[in-house]
Amino acid sequence: MGPLPTVRFNRRYYIDRGFQNPGCLQAISRIIAITADPESYQTWLQSARAQYTAYENAIEQGVHEIRDDVERDDRLLNSHFSKFRQLPSEFLRFDEYASWEDTYIIDLDREVLTIPGAAHLKLEGSRRLPAPWLCKVFHSLHLLDPPRRLYPPHLQVQETRADGPLGELVLGLDLGVIRGAYSEQLLTSLALELPEPDPKIEYKHRMVTPKTDISEARKAFLTFVSAFTLTVYDREIMLFGREWSPDSFPFRELAFALVCITSDQASFHAINRPHPSSHYNNEDPYFRNGTLEDLLEQQSHGWIEKKWTSTKVPCLQFGSMCHLPGKPPGISPTEAMYWFQGVLISLTLVTDGAAITKAVAWGLEQGRSNFQIVVLSLFQVAFAEVFVDGDEKPCVKWSEPLYLSPKRAEHCFGTIPHTPFVPIDTGSECEYHGPCDLESMAGTPQRLQRNYSGVAALINFFEVAANRRAVSKSNGVFPMELYHRVVDFVDCDTLKACSGVSRGIRHYCRRKYYRLDDRMRIVAGPFEILPGMEIPVLAFDFEDMTTGEILSLRHACAYKYDRLRGSPTWMPIVGMGDRRALISQVIMQFQRAGTERWLTGPPSSEDES
Repeated sequence: MGPLPTVRFNRRYYIDRGFQNPGCLQAISRIIAITADPESYQTWLQSARAQYTAYENAIEQGVHEIRDDVERDDRLLNSHFSKFRQLPSEFLRFDEYASWEDTYIIDLDREVLTIPGAAHLKLEGSRRLPAPWLCKVFHSLHLLDPPRRLYPPHLQVQETRADGPLGELVLGLDLGVIRGAYSEQLLTSLALELPEPDPKIEYKHRMVTPKTDISEARKAFLTFVSAFTLTVYDREIMLFGREWSPDSFPFRELAFALVCITSDQASFHAINRPHPSSHYNNEDPYFRNGTLEDLLEQQSHGWIEKKWTSTKVPCLQFGSMCHLPGKPPGISPTEAMYWFQGVLISLTLVTDGAAITKAVAWGLEQGRSNFQIVVLSLFQVAFAEVFVDGDEKPCVKWSEPLYLSPKRAEHCFGTIPHTPFVPIDTGSECEYHGPCDLESMAGTPQRLQRNYSGVAALINFFEVAANRRAVSKSNGVFPMELYHRVVDFVDCDTLKACSGVSRGIRHYCRRKYYRLDDRMRIVAGPFEILPGMEIPVLAFDFEDMTTGEILSLRHACAYKYDRLRGSPTWMPIVGMGDRRALISQVIMQFQRAGTERWLTGPPSSEDES
């Protein structure tokens, strides 16, 4: 596939499906040539902005607004959708149809040409440089052999061979030389400036250590799902995360998805039901036709009719800017600070004392005197609890920030060129801090707890907050046995709601089982299995509540085209009320453990190293 031109306008990304020929880079050459003349450049810029304004208006009116009482008209969608590979969104997503290695971005907002993972080139500043030389720069950055890698970025490129419309070029390009000679004219950084961490808290305070234990099946599973989600969106965070402010759409959506999952407010939709007799049964028509998995194989239109997901309203696809009439796009609150299940969520660039102080002051202004706080960035999380002491003054218990994943802010692409990437020693005695991968989230609960300590702490923090809310409520007038009988027959969403009614009912709902959906629940685990590989994988005992059969299932590390048809597979649905989204990129597949080696007892050797 040839490189994909992507245009960014009004913060939304438009991936053009029309440029798939070997000469598509000639479009960049023409843009570079236009920049040589200031008048022609401004004419072109205004024309391009007007064109994409028209696209935005048409798509908003015909596609982005969805109605529950009107069936989706795919012909109408395709008429607006045919020019673009994805439905335009502020959250640029990469997949097998739009790989980051095959993408370049013309940013009409900031007048920048971006080659993801390589460099940001100023469009206007390039007119003072030779256009043929700039074209060579682009070719050398985009058509490397071997191709660019996400980590580490190619900040210094040795002699490389490039093939393209200009013919075979042998380029000895050193971006360090470009940075030294042309940094003000050519290269720029789109990363937001991070404030210096300020540890000072303006209230009486003391530090505590958050709990990160995930030995229970429910906690281990939720940590696994959260880690999986962060892994799936690793490329987007590493490439664009430093450009996102806390009130930006991608930041809010990712943070809210993580909050929903770790607080156990997400639901899990089975895209193909487990087959008790044989999970390899490809002849079963239920698995062959008419499943949600088949629908998702088709072109994405940003939302899914409720008949596919059993939700009360149409369900968005995560990252889509579709919305119900009168509702904002996506699923997250539009503010960077909000209440969620009685906990104050504060989104910030840096999780420091200043961020905690700001959140405490905001909560007190809301009339609260006793409340919990989660201060959340894309990379770290910190916790605080506010209470009133004997002098009627607010006091704060707070924690040091914990990393959510192996990702670090300083490794993001957006920091180029001002903070060049410095390789980290990844010897056997050093902890590796880089992008997430399947290995970082696979294996034992100890590995998950170590690599995703912030996620584990979030799960424990939300559990404590929910327990405290339930304690303050009455059990009601009926005997507890009657409530237990009712709870045994409710659906999964009602069960989650019942768990907050009172302490007694919550204890019963959480006794020892964890319901995934209306059919399957986890009854034991987490376990560790070594399925013929060096790295253990997580396993649980599941119960099919319709048959009573216990299934020992392990996580299947399979990509989209390797998935086993008929294996138990779930996707998370996040959001609250009538604003919900299916995270279709997070595909949690399990398969029978069989006779594989089970690891029990103390941690395995890879955890002791």
